[in-house]
Amino acid sequence: MDRVIRVRVLDKNGRSIPDATVSLFVNGAYVGKASSASGNAGTLYTFQIDDTAADLGLKAEYKGEDPQNVTLSQGTNEWDFSFNNVEVPMPRDKSFWEEHLPGLIGVPLLLISIVLAVIFGTPTGYQRQVFVATLAIAVAGVGSEIPGFLNVNLTLGQKLSVTAAGALAIFVLVFFFVPATNNP
Repeated sequence: MDRVIRVRVLDKNGRSIPDATVSLFVNGAYVGKASSASGNAGTLYTFQIDDTAADLGLKAEYKGEDPQNVTLSQGTNEWDFSFNNVEVPMPRDKSFWEEHLPGLIGVPLLLISIVLAVIFGTPTGYQRQVFVATLAIAVAGVGSEIPGFLNVNLTLGQKLSVTAAGALAIFVLVFFFVPATNNP
């Protein structure tokens, strides 16, 4: 029965390092090496040896770091190399613009709401409703950038109930809260 050796090359945080190379030595003689595909983090290097009694050595190399060597005992079939000077950056799932778009829209809308409040000192009912809706969207966008969780359960009369969470909860609070007017 063949001996299967599994090897990982890890950074200081225990994440797989892409572009590393692992060489295999059987009874002191170089047999071959395995390299991961470019940028392929999470690589598990696997070697299959038909001589189960052979002395096996492994060597891991990574971009300018000192190579690491190990000789495996007969019962050891898995090994993790750790390069403690290397840190693999975590890939971002979203770009900056995708992640912060609500806040980036909310800030200008908030500024527009403030300017409109100054320009229209006594707005009509329709204008006031548009201003409140714009303000609610703006504050919800800015609120989406603040970490935490907000849950709102709002009952309006006996037939209408609104439940919202997060930025939508902020919108509901602002939209349904009617600020005091300066009407005499």
